[in-house]
Amino acid sequence: MNAFKQTAGLFLLGGAGYGALEILWRGHTHWTMVLTGGFVFLGLWLLDRQMHSRPMLLRCAYGMAWVTAAELLVGLCVNVSLHMGVWDYSGAWGNVLGQVCPQYAGLWFLLCAPAMALARQSANLLANPYDTRYNTGSITDGMRGKYAYRTRYWQQPYTVRRFQRE
Repeated sequence: MNAFKQTAGLFLLGGAGYGALEILWRGHTHWTMVLTGGFVFLGLWLLDRQMHSRPMLLRCAYGMAWVTAAELLVGLCVNVSLHMGVWDYSGAWGNVLGQVCPQYAGLWFLLCAPAMALARQSANLLANPYDTRYNTGSITDGMRGKYAYRTRYWQQPYTVRRFQRE
């Protein structure tokens, strides 16, 4: 059940984040972009997990390729096949069928590092909500069950009294 919660949480976070980025950048978004954002965020998390020992620039290059490929695939389905007209990059230099262009691929390259870090931290928090490395909140009475040993409440050090010599 934790794997489902983790995947669903990452999908929702990615969809909301992608939609918010589009609203900030273009002033509007489309429901297909929210779905695309969820899948893209999950893919970036998986890429980061598989390539954690590789240099960040290489991970960002793979992430850029993943996001660009996802946008191309969704663009071909939504814009070309279904004629929904969600976006059109046909006026941009180097575009591929008006669905992707090098300018936005470069922007995704820059955004992949913070997106992968956010995906990693979010996945850890979703998988281990009571682990103190990811949860800095205080304990409540309802949390004193089987996970209480892992919370910050039980790991706080005792106050050390310092006695002064007179």
